[in-house]
Amino acid sequence: MKNNPYKILVALCILTMFIVVGVTATQFSNYRQESNQFATQIQNNQALQIQRIARDVTTLLLDTKTFDAQTIYVYDLVNSQVIFEKNSEVPRNLASFAKIILARMVLNTPLVDTDVCITEDALDAINDQGLNIGECYPTPEAIKAMLVSSSNDLATALGSQAAESGIFLDQYLASQNIDMIIYDPSGYDFGQQDQASHGYAHDVLMSAYEILVENPEIAYATTQERYVLGEIVLQHTYPNVENIPGLRFAKTGYTALAGGNMMAILEPIPGSFIGIVVMQSGFDTRFHDFESIATSVWSAYSITR
Repeated sequence: MKNNPYKILVALCILTMFIVVGVTATQFSNYRQESNQFATQIQNNQALQIQRIARDVTTLLLDTKTFDAQTIYVYDLVNSQVIFEKNSEVPRNLASFAKIILARMVLNTPLVDTDVCITEDALDAINDQGLNIGECYPTPEAIKAMLVSSSNDLATALGSQAAESGIFLDQYLASQNIDMIIYDPSGYDFGQQDQASHGYAHDVLMSAYEILVENPEIAYATTQERYVLGEIVLQHTYPNVENIPGLRFAKTGYTALAGGNMMAILEPIPGSFIGIVVMQSGFDTRFHDFESIATSVWSAYSITR
């Protein structure tokens, strides 16, 4: 049977048409993908530029202020940028900031799935808050209560239980390359300089940020006015904690030797986390210093909203 040249020509035309359409569709799809990627890149660049401007404005605002604290550290945790600092290279007495490190350590161990029990040694720590010998609490709940109320009893119990399991703060600090010395898990210095745990504002802040990222429910508890552990209602050690907009983490510290410490993480715009550390201020002026900084951060970042 003979081939019909006309039919062959039609078939070739149809085949060519499908090839052209397919190539065109592929090119269009690639073009659309590239366009979307380009648009996303432009948006990301604009966001980064806006955040850079907000950081610069924050720096300018803070440069005009005076602070009681000997160390101030303001840091963009997402973009790894120092916004403002005062003597941040000087190690300071951690006081209850040590509890942030303790919490971070325990949360990364199997102890997080156990209970922590109050012992006689734990109750010997300064500042009792109504806990009793033999009471046991799920470790995550104990950590929340410890951070909110700065409980030395709970810190001592957590530290002792960790040590009994072969988990020690000094070994943990070394394994994480954290340049700190912690003598007591509660951070209490017993009024003795040679027993004062010390470290840097940046390391304190990064430890808190890790908790925020990996255990947001723990960080959230620290932004509340009170925490209920069993039948005990524990008040936050920062009286104004619920009045700070965008607060994502808050921890205080104080001893007569350390002075007043305050650490917080703010989220002034979605996805942007700004850390603030105040060290060696006064009992009340640590809060004034922090709130002055927080106000500047919010004022600067308001231009991006």
